[in-house]
Amino acid sequence: MDEALTEAPIEEHFVIRFPPGLANALRDPIRNRNVPVDLEIKQDARSGKLTFKNKTYNTTLVDLPCITESLKTIDNKQFYKIADVSQMLIVHEGRYSGPKDYAWPDGLTTPLKDVRNRRFRKRMSKKVIEDVEAEVERLLTADLEAEDVRYEVHERKEQDEDEDEELSGQMGESDGEDDDLDLAAAIDEALDKDEVEANAQDAPDESEEEEEESGEESEEPEEEQDVDENNELKNQMNTLKHEIQALEAKLAEKNQLAQNQVNEIMKERFKGIVNKLSMELVLKREQLEKLEVEIRNEEEDQ
Repeated sequence: MDEALTEAPIEEHFVIRFPPGLANALRDPIRNRNVPVDLEIKQDARSGKLTFKNKTYNTTLVDLPCITESLKTIDNKQFYKIADVSQMLIVHEGRYSGPKDYAWPDGLTTPLKDVRNRRFRKRMSKKVIEDVEAEVERLLTADLEAEDVRYEVHERKEQDEDEDEELSGQMGESDGEDDDLDLAAAIDEALDKDEVEANAQDAPDESEEEEEESGEESEEPEEEQDVDENNELKNQMNTLKHEIQALEAKLAEKNQLAQNQVNEIMKERFKGIVNKLSMELVLKREQLEKLEVEIRNEEEDQ
């Protein structure tokens, strides 16, 4: 290999945001790939000058809260990732009035307005973590050296509960990334509740058991006992049919929700619910078939 060959250049991409008037004037030249713009960046790599049609604008390079992938295509069919865009060059007149640390709060689109403060938690400084660890160690050491330990249980005041509710509401607005997990947990809880109700319906009632015991103790003719057993089987079959109809309706509803979901996490959750309901429906239908066979046998014996 030729040692004189230099390494491939590294592409660095950033977004340029122009003022509305300048953006309209530059739109057509950019589409025609003929942009008469002079760009000069100062040594600090944060501020610079941009000249267009003999007019000079100030520029400031800021850090975006999100990373945007930059793609290119050759045949308008396949796309190739070529860079990560994490900075934006703002063209403005006058002095820069944004954040002093150049951490831009907004994303590139309208839904990402103030996303840095709404969605992302503030990082805890290393000093705060060290102070907390030192305080925990001090408390543990003091507890070991103590000759007598006494603790008291204090009831929470209503004012503290109201403050906790307000704090949880604010955290709910700021921590938007946990919404899908909370919704998934609620769905799992509802599904568990449905399973408990279904098991409760399947379980025989105490009154029915008492009736069966009293029926065994009483000396009734065999024909009357056969009729009662047949009626009981028919009642069980009717109840099972209603449960199957309810399961089919619920299965259709959950299946529709799974198809309409855009979030992949929620879609997988609903698919799991659909699978559980399908298995339960198969078991119910098998029970119904067994009951129908048993009823036919009872009628033939009579």
